[in-house]
Amino acid sequence: MVIFHKRFFCFFQNILKCLQWLTDFVSIFHKICSIFNSLDNKDTNLLFVSAPKH
Repeated sequence: MVIFHKRFFCFFQNILKCLQWLTDFVSIFHKICSIFNSLDNKDTNLLFVSAPKH
C-alpha cells in the first residue's frame, strides 16, 4: 500500500504541475489577446508608425 500511495502522490503532483502550467499559459494567452483587442480598436497602422526604429 505504501508504494501505491507514493505513486498516487507523484501522479497527483504531476496533475497539479500541469494545472499550474495551464493556468499560466491561459493567463499569458489572455493578456496577449487583450493587447491585440485593444490594438484592433485603434487604427492598426498606428502600431507600425509608433514602433521605435533601431
